[in-house]
Amino acid sequence: MRFNSFITITSCVTLLGAGMGLGCGSGSDTTASNNNGGDPGSPTVNLDQTGIMKAHTSEVRSDLFAEVNVNVEAVEILDVKGIWHSVGTAHRTINLLALDVEARALIDVNAKLEVGVYTKLRLKLNNGCTVKMLDGTIRELRIPAELSAGLIIDANIEIKAGATADIFLGLDLSSCLQLVIDAGKPCYYLRPLITVVDKLLTGSITGTVRAKLSGEVVAGAKVFAEFFDDAGRPHIQATVFADAQGHFKFDTLPLGRKYHVVCNPPSFGKGFKLFASAEIALDVNADVQVADIDLDVDVDLNLNLMGTVSGAVTPAISIDGCDYLSLVEELSCGIGCQKWFIIDHTTASIDAQESYNFKGLTKGHYAVQTSRGRCVSGGICSWDALAVSATVDLDLSLNLGVLLGIHL
Repeated sequence: MRFNSFITITSCVTLLGAGMGLGCGSGSDTTASNNNGGDPGSPTVNLDQTGIMKAHTSEVRSDLFAEVNVNVEAVEILDVKGIWHSVGTAHRTINLLALDVEARALIDVNAKLEVGVYTKLRLKLNNGCTVKMLDGTIRELRIPAELSAGLIIDANIEIKAGATADIFLGLDLSSCLQLVIDAGKPCYYLRPLITVVDKLLTGSITGTVRAKLSGEVVAGAKVFAEFFDDAGRPHIQATVFADAQGHFKFDTLPLGRKYHVVCNPPSFGKGFKLFASAEIALDVNADVQVADIDLDVDVDLNLNLMGTVSGAVTPAISIDGCDYLSLVEELSCGIGCQKWFIIDHTTASIDAQESYNFKGLTKGHYAVQTSRGRCVSGGICSWDALAVSATVDLDLSLNLGVLLGIHL
């Protein structure tokens, strides 16, 4: 199968709310007085003409980090008059992996706002951020210069009198944190690449991951909701992990698309084959679907022969951007269905060169697709459409590693 260039768009911060539009932007830097003695985050307004903005978060997990701590200086929202209003407690350190617990520390739980439309949300971040690896090692998390004015997200939130506007935040840390070796010292850079969807136009896919032969649930499996664009290119819409009971749920998938549920079992396929479902359509008449996952045992698996696909990206990206890479594999997706699906993704590491390394692979037919993310002053980020590597057959009886370079 021949691939054209891919655009992979995966969110670091996703805002889901009624009437929300797509994109990023910047606005006036005028900041209003908050409350005239009222609640934090409440502008000086007639209380009869106010509504409430309430923040919600979904569980955030990572298979690389134990903690991701960011120093939030302020959280502000922009009205149509170009005035910024505070909606969050200033100067707080937030662990993004505990955001479901700490949401009220990021955005005031019941921030009162004057009736009207608010177009942008801004997160002002300070230095002093860190990541804690699973082994307990602490690394520096740097805020790049282009985000010094704050991370600005196009929100388009309508506040109505006496009503509550629900804002949903979610993070995919695999696309947010880039490893950089600076003068021999490893650190991470925050890469906030953003998508926005309208909560009112979303649906759900839910199910349970089980071993097909025994029926036992499989906890901790990574599950992607993927769709294909008009050119036949795969995109990850959302990523979740199965809980202790093997249950998973995607609850903010845009309607009007056909999705495949792709499961990457724990330890990257050890014991089970990777799984891709048949198409699952979500629309206004079927906005909730059940898609249980039954994993087949990989009878050809030799745990002592796990392969690697690695390589370099040239020319290397500058420090104001990152290259986002996805490993794709040809999988069966039901009777008569064979497609290329994303089974893993990462940001390329920067040292003397820019490199990537996908480990623990079973026998299969693979390729690597990449897109380049660039951020400019004010926190506005975009993707460039880039390349796909040659395809390769990984035969573990003959070859334990394959090197695939990508030239841009």
